[in-house]
Amino acid sequence: MPIVDCGFPDTPSASGDLLLVRYGPTLTVRVGFDPTFNPGSKVTPQLPDRAVNALVDTGAMTSCIDTNLVKALNLPFVDRRDFGGIDGASERPIHLAQIEVPDLAFTIYGRFAAVNLA
Repeated sequence: MPIVDCGFPDTPSASGDLLLVRYGPTLTVRVGFDPTFNPGSKVTPQLPDRAVNALVDTGAMTSCIDTNLVKALNLPFVDRRDFGGIDGASERPIHLAQIEVPDLAFTIYGRFAAVNLA
């Protein structure tokens, strides 16, 4: 089974432990939407080279993506649905995306609720 670090190294300004408490367990991913991506193949989707940190929330019922990242990447809108989160209940847009986790050689694909994360 592949293993990947979901935290932070020590830096001159803060310890890795403190950064983990402040930002939560994260890992580096690439995000985008490649309409030609075939999940059954071993070919990774063609996504922007821009790496972003993704928060790992194993208790979440819905996968989310930051609204500003959705706009920057122009991810396709597919639906709206009621959503409950830390800021209460609201109707949120749903977008299609692929999220590649390079360290795990794994791609997550599907629908993501656009929420204000950053």
